[in-house]
This record gives sequence, C-alpha cells and structure tokens, in this order.
Amino acid sequence: MRNNLLLAVILLLISSCTDQPIEHYQLNGHIEGIVNKQIVLERISTEGLKQLDTAMIDESGNFQMRGVAEGKSFCRLFLDSKHSWLLVLDNKEIEADLNYATLQTSINGSADSKMFIDLINIQRAAFTNINLMQQELSKARRRGDAGAIMQIQASLNEVTLGNKETIKNYIDTSNTIVKLFAYNFLDFEADIEYVEAALTAEAKQYGGHYYYEDLKNRLTKIKFLSIGSIAPDLTYNNPNGESMSLSDFKGKVVLLDFWASWCAPCRKDNPNVVRIYNKYKDKGFEVFSVSLDKDGKQWLQAIQADGLAWPAHVSDLNGWKSAPAKTYGIKSIPSTFLLGKDGRIIAKNLRGRDLEEKIKSLF
Repeated sequence: MRNNLLLAVILLLISSCTDQPIEHYQLNGHIEGIVNKQIVLERISTEGLKQLDTAMIDESGNFQMRGVAEGKSFCRLFLDSKHSWLLVLDNKEIEADLNYATLQTSINGSADSKMFIDLINIQRAAFTNINLMQQELSKARRRGDAGAIMQIQASLNEVTLGNKETIKNYIDTSNTIVKLFAYNFLDFEADIEYVEAALTAEAKQYGGHYYYEDLKNRLTKIKFLSIGSIAPDLTYNNPNGESMSLSDFKGKVVLLDFWASWCAPCRKDNPNVVRIYNKYKDKGFEVFSVSLDKDGKQWLQAIQADGLAWPAHVSDLNGWKSAPAKTYGIKSIPSTFLLGKDGRIIAKNLRGRDLEEKIKSLF
C-alpha cells in the first residue's frame, strides 16, 4: 500500500513537471508576394537593432521562427531596406500575415503588436503632416511673405503641441508596454520634467525591462548634455592621423558639428556653415567637425569638395558605432552643439538663419 502511494506521488510529480509549458515564442508567418528569401527578426532598442532569429520564406510564402524572448520586445521582421514589419515579440504563438507590395501587417495572438502598429501609423501620419507644413513655411520664408509665415508658423505650433499632448495622454492612460515606445515621440530635452516624472512612475511596472532601462539611460545622457552643461571633451585623429581635442578650442565660440560624407542633408547644409565660418572666424568662431564616415578617403574628399577650410576635422571611422557620436547621444545627423567660450553648451541643432543669429549675438 505504501509503495503504491509512493508511486502515485512520483507519477504526480513527473506529470506536474512535464505539464509545465516551456516558455518560448512560435512565430508563424506568411508573406504575400515574395518567396525563397531570408527574413530576419530584429529587436529594436534606443541603441539600434539586434538580430534575434532568421528564417527562409518557402515556395508558399510561409516561414517559422522559434526561440525564447527575454520578455516582451519591440521587434521588426526585416526583408530589405524597403520592406519591414513591426510586432511585439512575446513567449507565445503569434501569427503574422504580411504583404510585400503594400507592407500591410496582420498579427494574431498579440494585442500589443496591434497597438504598436497603430501607434506607429498614427505618428507617421502626424509627422508627414508636420513635415509638409515645415516645407510650406520654408517656401514662405524664401518668398519673404510675412503674413504666410505667421499663419503657417501658428498652425505648425498648434499641430505640434497637439501631437505632444496626444502622446502624453497615451502614456498617462495606456496600460500596455507599447507606452514605453511612445516616449520616442517626445522631445526629451524640452519635456524633461514630464519625462523624468513619468518614467519614475513607470518604474514599479516596467523597471528592469530593457526598453525602460534604455529610456532611463537616454534621459540621464540628455541631462548630462543639457543647455548650460560643460561639453564633454573629445580627442580623436584628423585625416592626417594627428590627434585633435575639442578642449583645444576653449576660449572660442565653437560649433560642434556631427556629419558624414554620405549624409545628403549634411552636405546640403555645409555651404551655410562655410559662409558663417568665413564671416565670424576672425572674431573667435571655430567649427569642430566630427565625421561618422567609415572610409577615410571619402571623408577627405568631402572635406575638400565642400570647402570645409577649418582645421578641426576628426573621426574614428566607425560609422554609426562612432565613439564620439555615442558620447553625445547622436541618433541622426546633421547634429550640432554650439559651445560658448567657457566650453558650455548654449544651443543645439541650430541651422541656417537661426544659427547665424545666435552666433551674431555672441560677438
């Protein structure tokens, strides 16, 4: 009798162990319009993308991926530079129905994925509208149409503020992990008090989650690089292999300019920077250019072609892995920091007329 009871207990324990599900994700996908090509699953962070998995799309357009997710992760399924689809990965079975031609996404088994996609689509539409208004504002400025400038600027301010409030409301009222991604649509520096308070409130629910920690680190870095802070020193080589430091130019007004030879907006803005440099260099203005190039030859050719005559050009030739860019939290280029004679940050990302007016006010 005792043996039978012991056997029953052992069988119960074995059953209890084997009945426990193994936590993993099972991603079953179908893509309409493409076959026999590799698709890549990548995790999105504020620092970039990390490959998690790959699969081959078969003759029927189907693919499968299986693995273990470290909690809910913002991800994309990447085919090529023009074809990718978003989802929130979790340790569950997810069905993804994708379209190659339209980029449409249908996700079953993940409510978070649907909310993530909806958020991105809404913000994409908002930013498209804001961009069109900015283009109209630029045209009005070129025409010298004061009335149109005031009208468009007022409308632009209203739309931008409205979108900001929409995002804040989403963060304040949403009870989904997608709210963490919504922080990307705020200006951390302009909204630093709100962001800091909101992230503090999120700590109990999301503290330890990789994206929450990313956002906290981003906030810390922005506070470190806030207006009035001493600009971190940089020491890197110029095209001749000679070491140059940002601190060498203390006592001058310095434009710290992050750019690259392959960056079309950077190259387009260079003539304006050259003009301002030539106008104010004798008064104590200097440019310290940091390139995110990988090819030293292309970097030097761009310097010469654009007539960037100032002496301070540095790079570690590591592209987006650039150490100086990481120090300054650079996520896009061109990016600039205007430094006062004491080495403190006095403005960020000023261009064109705004940059010149600010520099003029310093001399």
